[in-house]
Parts: sequence; C-alpha cells; structure tokens
Amino acid sequence: MVILDYSEADSGFWASTPQGWVEVIKFQNHFYAPRQVYKRAQDAISACRADIERGFLSIVVQFENHAEVWAQLSPGVPMQSQPEAAPTGNPAKPKLTYRGQSMSKLSGNPSLARRPLPDSLYFRGAKIG
Repeated sequence: MVILDYSEADSGFWASTPQGWVEVIKFQNHFYAPRQVYKRAQDAISACRADIERGFLSIVVQFENHAEVWAQLSPGVPMQSQPEAAPTGNPAKPKLTYRGQSMSKLSGNPSLARRPLPDSLYFRGAKIG
C-alpha cells in the first residue's frame, strides 16, 4: 500500500469519464482518480487495505486536513495534461446542460443543477466509488 502526499504527487492531469472531466494524478506511470474522502488518515488506510484485498489497485493520498483513497484507472481511459475546455468549478460534479443551456435555466429551479452525484460510481462495470 502507498501513502502519498498530494503536494508531492504528479498532478495536473485530467481524465474523461462518463461523469465529465476528473482530476487525476500520475504515480509510477499509472493514473489514479479520487474515489472517497475521509477525515482521518487511519480510516482511509483501512479502506485502501479493503480495496487491495478485493483486488483493486488503490493508494491513499494525504492532504493537509483529510485523506482520500484514489483508484487506479485502466490504461484505456483518455487522459490529457490540460483538457481542451478547462473545467470550471468542481470537475467531479459537472454542470448539467441541455442543448447548451443550464438545466437550472430550463426549469427555473436552480436546485436541480446542484444535485449531488451518487455515492457509488461505476466505470466499465467496476465499482470505483
């Protein structure tokens, strides 16, 4: 298991996923995407160990005030060092649009565009979040 400090990670990469552009880091020639956030590093380490026991390749990424478990992406996921259209806001929560208009403008209800992403994310049939 690897515990990596984010400030020492090779960051600045983006992956195109069904949820939109997601920030990824590169470690030992593999790309990793954030999967879950924990307040305590020990909780992230336990979750990472459980992932490894289930056959997933995960690492713990340490931040100043929290820790995250990041999952290795398959080599087929498209990567860029900078996306063509740089994402605004949180790249993990894409802005919902329909024919170029924000969903909140179409319905008149701004809360529709702020719905959280589901707790579990799947990529090519494998649970990643």
